[in-house]
Amino acid sequence: MPRKEWKNVKVPAPLKETISSLSSKDGAPKYKEVEFGIRLLQRARAVYRELVQGDEDGRIQALAWHIAKAIYGIGRAVEAVEQGRDVDARLAKTLRSIQQLKERWGADTEALEVVLNQFARDKRREDKELLVQLAAQLIKEMGMAVAALKAGGQG
Repeated sequence: MPRKEWKNVKVPAPLKETISSLSSKDGAPKYKEVEFGIRLLQRARAVYRELVQGDEDGRIQALAWHIAKAIYGIGRAVEAVEQGRDVDARLAKTLRSIQQLKERWGADTEALEVVLNQFARDKRREDKELLVQLAAQLIKEMGMAVAALKAGGQG
């Protein structure tokens, strides 16, 4: 097997800290964390391209954006709660994103909103685990809405 050739890459200090933290948490080399992130991004882009193919009016793309925004917001809210920084602002922003899914796409988000508020208040691990499950359920529900849009329905 040929020897690997190594190159340096400049990254901002906070990103390096994140990579180091993930590396130590997962017990994997730093380059593996970067490689995983890049592969995940490539896969997400491929799925996105497939998803929006034939979406002339942009409804699927809009739904995908709202789903991504809500899920990203949930992750950021959990991070803010755990770090004790900007909790109220982050929580408000996330709840607005979740509310948009409810208002614009008919998503059932009541349980998600309740558990997110509980987690912000109590910081219980059980609530965090339930948040992950509810987020996955939301993605599944919204995936069915995407399928309906692709089939020509209203979603």
